[in-house]
Amino acid sequence: MKCPFSLRTVLVLSAVISFTRPSIAGTATWNGGGQDNFWQNPANWGGTPPSSGDALTFQGTVRLNNTNNFGAGTAFNGITFASPSAAFNLFGNPINLTSDIVNNQVVVNETINFPLTLDATHNLTVTPGGSLVIRGPIAGPAGAGLTLSGGGQATLAATNSFPGAVTINAGTLTVFSDANLGATNASPTPGRLVINSGALQTTNTFVINDNRGIIVGPSSGSLRLM
Repeated sequence: MKCPFSLRTVLVLSAVISFTRPSIAGTATWNGGGQDNFWQNPANWGGTPPSSGDALTFQGTVRLNNTNNFGAGTAFNGITFASPSAAFNLFGNPINLTSDIVNNQVVVNETINFPLTLDATHNLTVTPGGSLVIRGPIAGPAGAGLTLSGGGQATLAATNSFPGAVTINAGTLTVFSDANLGATNASPTPGRLVINSGALQTTNTFVINDNRGIIVGPSSGSLRLM
């Protein structure tokens, strides 16, 4: 019986399959080895810059004030501040965040200044004794929110429009206004702010929107006005 496929057809199909196979996302680790502070400089990542979909790790003490010069809205699979690190300040174009933000460094402030767009609810995991500050506005689709864990301190400093819940499972979340906690609904909505443990802290006097329903879990959850 004659085979309906020629060797040439098989080779062409094999080449197409190989070409269209999706790449596997990796992790790019910042070392600041370039002559500038830009993310697209390969030397700042040890020779291989991140690609869309990669996770980003910032570590060390070199080029702490650096700039995302990838196109606005490039997706990255999470941001980690590794230990040991000094105080990073991330500037530049907005990113789409498809995973969590983790801070494993104690004492110093790790700061994100550019806008973030969440694709879903993601964790802010801050080690005890660590501090994470997000100065860029945070947006996202229906249901996208933030969950604080890890025992450290996270600060939301912008007017945020993400529509999902803010959940505090551990640590301290610091805000300065109701707008830091994300969008509110047109009518009272339960569970928009959930304090299971840890604390919500503010150094400013403000009124929490009447439609932002609050749930307080275990007795260790608290609201601190300082």
